[in-house]
Amino acid sequence: MLSLFELSEAHKIARPIYAPDQSILLNRGASVKLAYKNRLEAFGILSVYVEDEFLGTIEDIDPVSDVVRQGATRIVQKAFDLAAAKKPLNIDELVRVANQITDDLLANRGCMVQFTDIRSSGAYRYAHSVNVCILATLTAIGLGYDMLRVKQVAIGSLLHDIGYALTDNPLDHPMEGFNLLRRYPMVHTLSAAIAVQHHERIDGAGFPRNLKGDAVHEYAQICALADMYDHLTNAEDGEHVLPHYALEKIMSEYNGYDQKIITAFVRNIAPYPVGTSVRLNDGQEGKVIAVPKGLPLRPVVKLFETSELIHLLDHSTLFVTEVIEKIPVAK
Repeated sequence: MLSLFELSEAHKIARPIYAPDQSILLNRGASVKLAYKNRLEAFGILSVYVEDEFLGTIEDIDPVSDVVRQGATRIVQKAFDLAAAKKPLNIDELVRVANQITDDLLANRGCMVQFTDIRSSGAYRYAHSVNVCILATLTAIGLGYDMLRVKQVAIGSLLHDIGYALTDNPLDHPMEGFNLLRRYPMVHTLSAAIAVQHHERIDGAGFPRNLKGDAVHEYAQICALADMYDHLTNAEDGEHVLPHYALEKIMSEYNGYDQKIITAFVRNIAPYPVGTSVRLNDGQEGKVIAVPKGLPLRPVVKLFETSELIHLLDHSTLFVTEVIEKIPVAK
């Protein structure tokens, strides 16, 4: 992942880039011409994934397909537009895409989240809603919820921010969203509760009602962690922190959320995604090229000096000590 200002015509796009209407701006394999960079910047897209000769070809490891993700973003945008116009929500479509996301995650069970979502500024809130749904649904699956409860989490987290279609006030959007969702029998009461409670904390420091302890439902806590992680790694202003920093923040929130939910959440996120440059405890440096399912702290690292592949699963005394912000030139 490179910032727009680091790109040159020598780079080729590795993952499709979408406009706010979810049409493809640049597809895989496209070269990055100056005119393209200007257009991307105009859409508020400030970073992209590019092919990396040192890494070589890697499989697409997103647990949700581009087709489902982009379709979901379009349908969430439609819901926001309908709500803002005081028209009935496209609730059948929303339930359908929430189910599609759930099906993709179940089909790719064990696949960890490794990509930072690339989104245009015009589609930020809709793409955020989809990403929160993915992260929350993964967590619900990891907690061993039955299918009914997983799907309740999925639809509630997909619409957790729908209140923003009715108000710009951050303090008012939870209740506005809850009141809107309660009009639809297809949305379970506990799913609607996600909208009103996703800014509450079990220590009472949240809003809008300063709830404490068990009064903050598990569904809402799941959504809250997903919301926090996505805002940290995909900030609306284009700024973001790396996944391992975001996970450290999540794990420090033991006063705000149930420990079992925090544990289930972090288990689904790769702290060192494919493409991350790292330093090992013996001083060797390289790039992560694979992350074993269920063992995110034991990635496969390709060394810069020798191009040797180090499987940390096979080296019990080796571990990642830090992420290298500036990537060395491979020999």
